[in-house]
Amino acid sequence: MTRIYLPATTADLAALHATGELAAREGYAVTDALRAAMSEDGRAADEELCEFAVFTAAAYASVARIKAGGDAVARRVVVSVDLPEVALRKTGEDGVYATLSAVPLGAVAAIHVDEESASALVAKALEEDEPSEATADSLDDLDLEWYDPSELDVLSRQW
Repeated sequence: MTRIYLPATTADLAALHATGELAAREGYAVTDALRAAMSEDGRAADEELCEFAVFTAAAYASVARIKAGGDAVARRVVVSVDLPEVALRKTGEDGVYATLSAVPLGAVAAIHVDEESASALVAKALEEDEPSEATADSLDDLDLEWYDPSELDVLSRQW
């Protein structure tokens, strides 16, 4: 199984709750090439740092999804899923994969959502063509809250 981090929106979570599936999309996974790039002095890369790097990429991609979809809720969402390699297609860029079909709720390992207090900063990022370095740094300082997939019902009622 491969852990892949899928950028999402609150509207995506509502759809996941309603249908039991998350529509196919691109996401981010740790690869051997990423591990090699993040290794230092011949030592193996720290797996947690590799996971954080791809998680952060998914969080940035969530901002783009919000902007593209016109989602009214300015909160980043990342859905962590575990899928077999045969359910993924590499899209050319290292660490970027696309799911070949909708992802069932049973494959969801965790849901990560910005705190409500992050909405103003995410809204600022949405106003910028490309988030400025200051905005990006501020977003990097914010942790997304962790939710168990069983909490999807509660989450979907928040918006």
